Amino acid sequence: MSVNTRKKTKASLTPTASGDYVDSILALFQESIALFHGLRAFAEAVYGQGELSASLRGVLLELSTKGAQTVPQMARARPTSRQHIQVLVNELLREGLVEYEENPAHVRSKLVRLTTAGQEAVDRMHCLEKSILSKLEINVPCDELVRAREVLQSLRSSIMAPSLPK
Repeated sequence: MSVNTRKKTKASLTPTASGDYVDSILALFQESIALFHGLRAFAEAVYGQGELSASLRGVLLELSTKGAQTVPQMARARPTSRQHIQVLVNELLREGLVEYEENPAHVRSKLVRLTTAGQEAVDRMHCLEKSILSKLEINVPCDELVRAREVLQSLRSSIMAPSLPK
């Protein structure tokens, strides 16, 4: 078995690894960036640039998945500025898709949660996206899609660590 094809050991998975392993990570990053841009184009084709921009949909999906959160919590998870998230939340408040609730952990920083209309909007988004995706020819087995998600999650966690090596 060649060095390039053998299974990586725990020791070879360290951030100081070089050669093919690091090049493979960089190639995956590049492909992820290309996918990000493709997803933006996909979303624009599906939703247009109307009332639910990609950023607004992202906040709705985050709240649907993770439940009520404060604006600072949402900003840290992205990562983006608290002010940017506040602008998005204000728009969703005007649309009646989110509302504030008291935060038992903090008097001034209220929790943002989906309204019934907000959850219905998320449900419609999922239904539309599933309908479109089910018609695409994506020749990747389900278990490989699950593994790809796990890999991307792991990489995201590593690069968003509080202190990156320099």
